[in-house]
Amino acid sequence: MAITDFAYAPNPLTIDAGSVVTWSNTSGQDHTVTSDSGTALASGTLGPGDSYGNLFDTPGTYSYHCEIHPTLMKGTIIVTAAAATRTPSGSPAPTPPPGTLPPDFKTPITTVEASPSETPGPRPSDARGTGASSSGTLLVVGLLLALLIAVILLYATLRRRGEG
Repeated sequence: MAITDFAYAPNPLTIDAGSVVTWSNTSGQDHTVTSDSGTALASGTLGPGDSYGNLFDTPGTYSYHCEIHPTLMKGTIIVTAAAATRTPSGSPAPTPPPGTLPPDFKTPITTVEASPSETPGPRPSDARGTGASSSGTLLVVGLLLALLIAVILLYATLRRRGEG
């Protein structure tokens, strides 16, 4: 889910229960993701480049807004009950407990492919002398995604313990 200028995109977003939605602030402004009612969503201030994620494990409609720009920025997440998938034997696949990620959950990874004209090896530095490679950028993105997933899992665990 992108936060661009003064909008959430896509909006509305329909997902299955058990899905994680991650908002990424790609604008040059501070924004928030805040529930219209209740406390299901409370990102705090997201600066440019910051992200916030939430696991939606209960079907329903979740309306939210930006506390900084409440009249300009509104969004809706529609969570539908996840249909049981059938295994080859015909029995339904086990559903993970609420608040947990499915065992086959994979972190999205962005890959960068070299064009045919590029040769492997270190890249020459540009006019400013940075010489930063895409593998360094991918490492930073990967570490940020791993940190985000760890925070989401910790939040889900603490939330589950608070309910028990």
